[in-house]
Amino acid sequence: MKGLRLYLTPFAPDQSGAVSVLYSLDGMIILLDAGGCTGNVLGFDEPRWQHHKAAVFSAGLRDMDAIMGRDKELTRKAAAAFAHTGCSFIALVGTPVPSIIGTDYRALSHMLANKCGCPVISIPTNGMATAESGLEEAYLTLFRSFAGKTYYMHPDADAHPDGSLTDSGMHIVRTAGVIGATPLELVDLSDMEVVRRELLAEGYERVVFYGADAAREDYERAGANAHNFVLSGSGIKAARYLQKTFGTPFTVGYPGIERYLPEELRADVCMEGKEKCSEGNSPHTDDDRILILHDPVPAAALKAELIRRGYREEQIDTASFFAVKGLPEGMLTFTLREESDLLKLLADGHYAKVFADPVVGRMPLGGAELIPLPEFAVSGKRILT
Repeated sequence: MKGLRLYLTPFAPDQSGAVSVLYSLDGMIILLDAGGCTGNVLGFDEPRWQHHKAAVFSAGLRDMDAIMGRDKELTRKAAAAFAHTGCSFIALVGTPVPSIIGTDYRALSHMLANKCGCPVISIPTNGMATAESGLEEAYLTLFRSFAGKTYYMHPDADAHPDGSLTDSGMHIVRTAGVIGATPLELVDLSDMEVVRRELLAEGYERVVFYGADAAREDYERAGANAHNFVLSGSGIKAARYLQKTFGTPFTVGYPGIERYLPEELRADVCMEGKEKCSEGNSPHTDDDRILILHDPVPAAALKAELIRRGYREEQIDTASFFAVKGLPEGMLTFTLREESDLLKLLADGHYAKVFADPVVGRMPLGGAELIPLPEFAVSGKRILT
C-alpha cells in the first residue's frame, strides 16, 4: 500500500527541504499554509530552530482565503511583517494548499516585490514529495536569482603575496563552495568542520557552506568560486548550473566519510592494491555483502572507501529514498519509494551488514548487522555529535 509505514516514520517533505536551504539566510520565509506545515517544518525537520531563530512565517490561510484567493490580504500582512524583520528578501515556499488551488507564484511574487521593494523568490513545493526535491529547487532558485561573478576580496594584500591581485591591489580570495550542507543532508553536523579542514589543507583560503553558514552575499559571489564541492544528490543540479553559467568546475563526493566505518573495517586490508584483491586475495567472501542506505553521494563515497579496503564492487549495494534525477551513472544501485521496497531488498539481498539510520533497526534485517549512519530526513533524530 502506498505510503504505508509499519516501521519507519514519515520522511521530511519537500517544503522542509526548501526551508532548510533558506534557513541560515537573512530572508523572510513565508510558508503558504494554514499553520500546520510551518509547525511541522520547524518542530520536526529543522534542528537549528532550537538554538538559532529565523524569520519563518505562516501565511495563516483560512478556508475562505484559499477558496477566494485573497492575495491582496496576504500581500498586506507580509509587507507589515517584513517592515519589522530587517530581512533583505522574501522567499515563498509552497505547501499542499497553493498546489490545490493553483496559486500563481509569479504574480504573487511580483505583487510582494512591488509592495515591499525587495527581491522575492518562490519555491513551488507541494508537500507531496520528499525533502530532496525541495532542497534541489531551493539551491537552484537561489543561484539563479542571485549568483554573479563578484569576487571576495581580502583587504590585506601584503599578507597574500601570491600575485592574485586586482588593479587596486586587492587580493582575490580563492574560495571553495560546498553545496549540500543542511541538517537534512549531512550525516552529522560536525562533518562541516571535517570538510573545511580538508579544503583549507588543499590550498583554498575560504570555504562557504551553502545551506549552512552562507549569507546572501555568498550566493551573489558564487560565480567566482574557484571550485564547488557537492555533498548531496540535491546539490548536483545547482553545481551543473554554476558550471554552465560561470564555468566553475565541481566535484561530487563526501570527504571524511571513512570515519563512519567501524573499527574492523578501517584498516587497509589490500596492502598490495586493488588488482591483488581482484585476484582472490581479499579476505571478504561472497557472503560479506553490504547495503548502504543514505543520500546517494555519501552512500557512493562510503562504497568507494570499502572497495579501497578490499571489498569488490558487486558485494556492495547502495540505496536511497531521496534520489534526484540526473545522478551520475552507477552512483546508486536501488531507488526506493516505499517502505515495502526496503523490506523486499533486505529480504532478498542476504546482507551481512547494513549501513543506515538507526531507525531502520526496527525492521527485519535478515540477520544483518546494523551499522549506524544517521539520516535526519528519515528519522528526524540526531544520533552522533
